Amino acid sequence: MMTRMERINISNLTDSYLAGLPRDWAIVIFRSEGLAQYALITGDLRQRLKSILSRDTDGNAYSELLTLCDEICWERCESSLEALIAFKIVITQEKPIQQQALFAQRDYVYLALNAQTFPFIKIADYTIENWNYVGPFRSRFVLADFIDSVSRILMLPNCETGTFPCEKFDLGTCRGWCLNLAPEAESDTARDIAKLEKLLFESYMTPTDTIINMLKTEHDKYFDDLEFEKAELFSDAIKLHEFYKDWLEFLIEARRIDYRDDRINVQSGQLKAYHDGKDWIDLHCQELAFNPNEFLALDKSLADEARILYNYIKYKEVR
Repeated sequence: MMTRMERINISNLTDSYLAGLPRDWAIVIFRSEGLAQYALITGDLRQRLKSILSRDTDGNAYSELLTLCDEICWERCESSLEALIAFKIVITQEKPIQQQALFAQRDYVYLALNAQTFPFIKIADYTIENWNYVGPFRSRFVLADFIDSVSRILMLPNCETGTFPCEKFDLGTCRGWCLNLAPEAESDTARDIAKLEKLLFESYMTPTDTIINMLKTEHDKYFDDLEFEKAELFSDAIKLHEFYKDWLEFLIEARRIDYRDDRINVQSGQLKAYHDGKDWIDLHCQELAFNPNEFLALDKSLADEARILYNYIKYKEVR
């Protein structure tokens, strides 16, 4: 269920108004002279609008949007699914003019892997090179922290300079995988590259509890010895690795989600139709093609939709 649509002139978006907004799921529509320019869904209406307004002076897409529009409409929703349905209705019926142009793609990044090309692991904005891609992820910083953690534990590459080998090899924190790319590399280079390829696949593209269990063992050891500060460091690392595993499991399933109940019809990870109580209503879906190296990569504009549907179906199955 949704409540009624609220409207406010952008010039009236004061701190006191924002403070009174609910911290719930909602759909937000930016309008100019009544025409929808851009729509979004959020799990925290108050915080999302505060964030958008605080970035008004940065010269980014939201700044341009706020200059273009004169009104914001918002509607509180009881769940993420209700918010998604409302969002898809707006996209289907009103076709917001700036939806594709202003989608904040910079907020989403991919993990890129290639055992044969330096720096082997990197964070990428797009999936346009001959690398294997995983994602997108909503935070560049969280992904960077995860790469750093895995590299420290398994001594895998995390190259932070444009030259190699770097000081990590001298310090013994990296096995010097980059040396296989040198012209004078020994004859077992192909074997080492194949080994790195296998390790990258197992570490970043296969959801396992191996590292999580290692971290839990260390956490428990320090906790039992009453070294709580050290134990807390491992708690943070455990949460990071559990997050990545959960997101990876979602990415593996996302494009294969086909589901139907008395409320929604999902095909290939997109909400294709919903039932309004009387009839099935078709909704806009994108037709996308993916390359073989993108088998764990979603289009950025579909990540939130697919995640909401994944969580909804997973919860229904548990019940």
